[in-house]
Amino acid sequence: MLDAPRILVASAFGRGHWLSARLSQMGFQVQLIDVTEKLGSSTREDQEGPFGFFALREWERGEAEALNALGPTQEVSGGFTLWLKSGPWELRSSSSIHRARVLKQYDRAWPMVHQFGDVVEDRKLWIDKLQPLHFEERWIASLAADILSNQSQWSHEAYLKSVPTSLFERYFSRTPEQRNHSASLKWCADRGVMVIENAEIPDLAIEHRKVLGLEVRTNQSHFVRCHHLIWMLTSMETAHLSPRAFLKIYKGQQMEPEWCWLRYKLDFETSMDISSLPKEFLLIEDLYLPWAHDNYVLFRQSLHENSYHVWMKLPYSQRFHRDYLQDRIQPLMENLQKRNSRLKISKMHLPSEATSHLKELGAPLFPVYRAEDLARPLGVDLKNLKLSHPESWPSYSWGTIFSSQQKITSELRQWWSELNQEQKQRELRL
Repeated sequence: MLDAPRILVASAFGRGHWLSARLSQMGFQVQLIDVTEKLGSSTREDQEGPFGFFALREWERGEAEALNALGPTQEVSGGFTLWLKSGPWELRSSSSIHRARVLKQYDRAWPMVHQFGDVVEDRKLWIDKLQPLHFEERWIASLAADILSNQSQWSHEAYLKSVPTSLFERYFSRTPEQRNHSASLKWCADRGVMVIENAEIPDLAIEHRKVLGLEVRTNQSHFVRCHHLIWMLTSMETAHLSPRAFLKIYKGQQMEPEWCWLRYKLDFETSMDISSLPKEFLLIEDLYLPWAHDNYVLFRQSLHENSYHVWMKLPYSQRFHRDYLQDRIQPLMENLQKRNSRLKISKMHLPSEATSHLKELGAPLFPVYRAEDLARPLGVDLKNLKLSHPESWPSYSWGTIFSSQQKITSELRQWWSELNQEQKQRELRL
C-alpha cells in the first residue's frame, strides 16, 4: 500500500522537471518517466531552442532554480535586444526609454507591455487599450505577443490572439552547448522524484475513462500503476514514441504545425564588430513584412568563438527540403553584410534537417500551429489524464508554461484534499 498518491509524469526535453519537483514537494509520490532519447536524434543545441527566458518577479517556487538546473544561465546585460534597421534596441539599458520614444512605442504600447507581460488577467483591457493605435505605434505589443508564440498569426493581429511575453523583464540565457539534461534529471531526483531515464512507453491501460497505469520499458518491461498521469508529449511525438499510446491518447490523430523553428549556425571571422554583438538578439529586417523567414531571426551566441546559432521560423512543409533550407539563409547573410560590411561569415551550417528525415529526427521541437487547430485540441478526455506540451501551452514563455503547470498542481492538491479518509485509504491501495 502506498503512503501517498502516485503521479506519473511522461516527459521529454525538461518539460516536466519543475512540475515533478513541485508535486514531490507537495507530498505526492512522483515518478518522472523521461523519453527524450526515444524521440529522435536531436542535439542539445536543438533541444535548447531559440529562446532564453524572461524571469518574472512572481516566481517563488523554484522556477528559476529548475531552469538553471538544465545548464548555467547568465543575465544578459541590457536585457533582450532587438536589432532593427534603424539600429539596436536594448530593452533594459539606460537608452531603452529613449529608443522607445524614437520608435513611437513609448506613450501607449510600452507601458502596456510592461504591465501585462506573461499574465494578461484582463484581455479586454489589453485589447481595448491597443486596438485604437496604428501598427507603427504598437508593434512592440504585437512583438511581445508573437516572439514566443506557439500559434501562427499575422504581426498586426498578434496582440489580439496570443499572451504577451514580459520583454522588459530581466533576460537570462545559457550557451546552447552547455544544456545539461542529465544534470536536470539529477536535480529532480535530489528533490524526491523517482526518475526513470531512457525509457519507452509501449502501452497504457485505460478502464472506465481512467488511466490505470503505464507499461514502462528500460532494461526490462514493467507495469506502473498511477492515480494521475501527466502527459507532456505532443501528438506527433507520441506517434513517434508509441503507436499504442498514440491511438489511446490521441485516437491516432496528429496536429501538424504550419511553421517550425529551425537552427542554422554561422561562423564569423574575428573582428571588433563580431565581439561587440549582443549575446542574444532578434534581427528584424522590415517590421511591416511577415515575421518569418529571413525577416525575423533569433541569434544565440555559441560556445565556440565568433559563432552564433541562428533560428528561423520556416514552413513545416519545407522542413526536410535541403535546397529550400539553403536558399532561405542566403538573404539573411546578405542583410548582415548590408548592415555591417565588416561582419564576414567564414562558414555556414545548415539545420540537421537538411541531411536527415522525419524517422531519424522525430517531431519538430518548436512547432508553431494554426490557430484553428489549437482551438480544437487533440487528446481524449479522461478523469485522471492531464496534458501539458506545446499543443496545450499558452506559449513558449516559461512564465506561461509554469503558470499552466501551477494550475495542474492546484487541481491535484484540490482532488486529494476533497477525499475523505476512507476514500484516501481506498485510493492508496491501487
